[in-house]
Amino acid sequence: MYGIIPRAIFDFFDYMNKQIDMEGSSFKVGMNYFEIYMESLNNLLADKNSIKSENLKINNNKVLNAEPVTVFTPEDIFKNISIAQ
Repeated sequence: MYGIIPRAIFDFFDYMNKQIDMEGSSFKVGMNYFEIYMESLNNLLADKNSIKSENLKINNNKVLNAEPVTVFTPEDIFKNISIAQ
């Protein structure tokens, strides 16, 4: 059974696909998936070799240097994250 975040992501993509089918809408989805682990903030969707994926900083409720990653399917989100496998 999936947790709340994976379910919300699948529901989000289901909604978008219905809108595309019904109205011919188009969407571009860019997102970050952050993890706080041992006092370090990491973007789980960023390229693992990128310097911008680990030890990110927060300033005034904004994560600095975290660029959204374009995703097309829920699998794009979960391919490097163990929660939905």
